[in-house]
Amino acid sequence: TLGDDTTSVERITRQGNRIAGEAIGRSPPVVRRRWQATLGADGSVERWTLDTRVANAPATERDLHHELELRGGAIRLVRDAGADSSERTVRSPYELTVPWNAFVYGLYDLLLQAAPASPDTMRLGVYFFEGWAEGTFGWVDLRRLGDGRVSIGSSGLSGFGEARVDEQGRMLAYSGQGTSHKQEDPRVGGVPDLG
Repeated sequence: TLGDDTTSVERITRQGNRIAGEAIGRSPPVVRRRWQATLGADGSVERWTLDTRVANAPATERDLHHELELRGGAIRLVRDAGADSSERTVRSPYELTVPWNAFVYGLYDLLLQAAPASPDTMRLGVYFFEGWAEGTFGWVDLRRLGDGRVSIGSSGLSGFGEARVDEQGRMLAYSGQGTSHKQEDPRVGGVPDLG
């Protein structure tokens, strides 16, 4: 489905409780992201790392590294951008929190995996690691609509998107038609090597 209107391509692989993603986006700068997550027995994120490269940025802003580790209600956050580095530990403002960027669709899968099949409506915390509100926490509301559909609204996105999930709760497709961003994200097989 690659075309002139394609803003990103992602490849997600899963092995046991580990999920790895690599993505190339262009909206408008070209950005490459590689991330890994380790999930707990309940599907929630225990540890997550991300390495971002902004191809055309100045040398001091080209590479960015993030880490997020959740343990016992505390969240350890690391951000390394060369000379601009920080590490802090904060109390989690929500029962469940996931790393978040509205345009990295593999993270929607982490969100859906972290949320149990019930209740029908649930609020999860999200940590904005890049872009709008970087370094702050927000929220995502998930509402199960039936027939494998889940409504997704968040503090970082206007309107409500809709995901379709399989029996294991993994995302098959996402539609942003109900949001201000109007993006469509279908899961397809045979994604090319993004190396």
